[in-house]
Amino acid sequence: MHITDSKVKLLVSLLGAVVGILAVRAETVSGEPDAYLDYIEATGTQYIDTGVQAETGLKARIDVQWTVASGDMGFLGARESASTESRFFLYHGNYNSSKFQASFGYGAFGRTGVGVGTYRHEIVSDFTDNSAIQIYVNGSNTLTAANQATRAGYGPIALTRNLYLFAVNIGGTPNYYGKCKLYELKIFRKNDQTGKLDLIRHYLPCKKNDRAALYDKVEDKIYFSDSGTDLSAGSELPTPREFVEWIESDANTKGSDGKPIVQYIDTRVIGKSGIRSAVDVMLRNDYSGDHGILACRKTNSGDEKESRFYLAYFYESVFRYAYMELPATNEIVKVSSTKTNGRYFIESDLSLTNQSVKVNGTEIHKEGVAHSNEYFNTETPLSLFGMREGNGIKARTLMRLYSCKIWDGDELLRDFAPCVASNGRVGLYDSVTRRVFTNGSPYDFDPVSDVGGCTNIPEIAEGALPQYKIDYIESDGTNVYFDLGITAKDGVEMEAEMEWVTVPDDNTFVGAYDGLTGNKHRRFYLLQYSSSRKYHFGYADDLGSANTGTAVAATTGVKYYVTTRLDGDRSQFISVKHKDGNGSWVWDGNVNGRNTTFPGPFTSDRSIYLFARNNQGVADLFSQARVYKLKIREKQGDGSYKLVRDFVPVKYGGVAMLWDKVSETFFRNKGHGSVTSGVHERPFFVGSRIIIR
Repeated sequence: MHITDSKVKLLVSLLGAVVGILAVRAETVSGEPDAYLDYIEATGTQYIDTGVQAETGLKARIDVQWTVASGDMGFLGARESASTESRFFLYHGNYNSSKFQASFGYGAFGRTGVGVGTYRHEIVSDFTDNSAIQIYVNGSNTLTAANQATRAGYGPIALTRNLYLFAVNIGGTPNYYGKCKLYELKIFRKNDQTGKLDLIRHYLPCKKNDRAALYDKVEDKIYFSDSGTDLSAGSELPTPREFVEWIESDANTKGSDGKPIVQYIDTRVIGKSGIRSAVDVMLRNDYSGDHGILACRKTNSGDEKESRFYLAYFYESVFRYAYMELPATNEIVKVSSTKTNGRYFIESDLSLTNQSVKVNGTEIHKEGVAHSNEYFNTETPLSLFGMREGNGIKARTLMRLYSCKIWDGDELLRDFAPCVASNGRVGLYDSVTRRVFTNGSPYDFDPVSDVGGCTNIPEIAEGALPQYKIDYIESDGTNVYFDLGITAKDGVEMEAEMEWVTVPDDNTFVGAYDGLTGNKHRRFYLLQYSSSRKYHFGYADDLGSANTGTAVAATTGVKYYVTTRLDGDRSQFISVKHKDGNGSWVWDGNVNGRNTTFPGPFTSDRSIYLFARNNQGVADLFSQARVYKLKIREKQGDGSYKLVRDFVPVKYGGVAMLWDKVSETFFRNKGHGSVTSGVHERPFFVGSRIIIR
């Protein structure tokens, strides 16, 4: 039989297509998913080879729900062969003693004794320490001395098999298939040299090419089922349509049914030892009684010492923390929390032996002092905008939330940013799980009145660089401001190339205001303009009227070069130049002075804003202006000034913002208004490009 070249090519093409189909089923695919899913479901015929060797030194965090609670079902396990006691099951399901239990394998087979049934639960399985393996179910440490005996006689384990997901790898063959829904899975490996845990897999449910799969954020790969059957898909998750400055609860109002509106976010993070958080919040009213910001407790009955877990909480005018029970009165610093529009940054660490809580940098509870040395677990998830107690929400709070991060030790669990989702619902986008968390009750957040201005800023990938450099960014003068992350205190110097778009009057370009101390205004203006003082600066009380401002009046459409330094009564000055029609800088004047009325030192926990004044945490006195260049320096211990911010106007994802060349981070508009971008877009490059021909 004669085979022509064309027939050979056809056969090769068909064979390649078949091999390609098989390869897609048996291999990973690089790149991002088409969509993220609520979960993916294994129905008893699927498995995934994780590529992770089964050996001592692994840890897993699993968010899972068994759909069938019977028999013997693998989830994440391997076994050298069926004839040897060589099990390594980070998690396994097994029916025993009239209940479906969380089980494990370390050499031999073991059970935690905890029934997990068909409810969604979190498993943290830690085999990093051969002598003290641990299994936590919803935060509860389940391995007693008795059931740890299963590892007796087994040293560090290193199989030649990879862990299979949704099955057990027995000698290279999947067995004991599991039936469950998976919401998230992390796998860590202990680094023998550093002693720390390296994240080696972070699986999120997804869809790719209309097939359910798992996306591994670590490898940037899609994992499909390695069997001939695809995984089942949960519902597609909404994505952030636009990010907003804040979302606000309606804790003090009632719905159409006359019942109080309940708005809260279930973080799905169990309140237990080792959790720490950072919450940026504004309290919106004066309060009496208890109010939770980020908190939970087991119950309000029984032993009070086994109940509370308050990461962010206040009672009337006192911020509180609670680890099992409230601390003694002398362990609380009374920081006013009932001020309307008071904004607070609350940092909490409720670890086993080192509990610490700070509000705007002030310690409520001293670091290194343990209120209790007992491991504590509420088995209850933490909630935002209130306190979760059992299945109910208590101590609700009318507040604005700007951001929230939650860690378990050094592991980042949640990184929340306020947003409006693609389905129109208001909530918090978590960049860790890539989910939008919305209200846990029927009363949704109102997308009109309960959210800040939309910034339309895309999610910025870790390590991302600007896409374009632009000439300037321009504020709209109504509600645009950038938090520069520099504290208003002695020893700050600014260098700016800027332009007024509209003639200013009592408008701030860069500054902060910390209120009154007695009859002294605590101003910190690096550049402000008013009709009476022209270009001027402020250090606590303004400098005397005779030497406060330069003589030059602001003109629109003219570039100005301004340098300012505020250093107590030692070195305060402002210098102004403008660019003439020939493109040359012309000196307008300067002011050097000492504030003898309020000589300092000036210290504040307020940060300075660009295009507005930070008035005790709220932006006001907005200016409509352009910034071309902006540098900030801070005084060092030897008296020298060090460059700490070097801002460049850029674009990322089509949005104008600032890029700081010092910290290599983006700074975004924090206000409700819109930012206009300058012309002459050009590619952004870090440093110089050297082309070798």
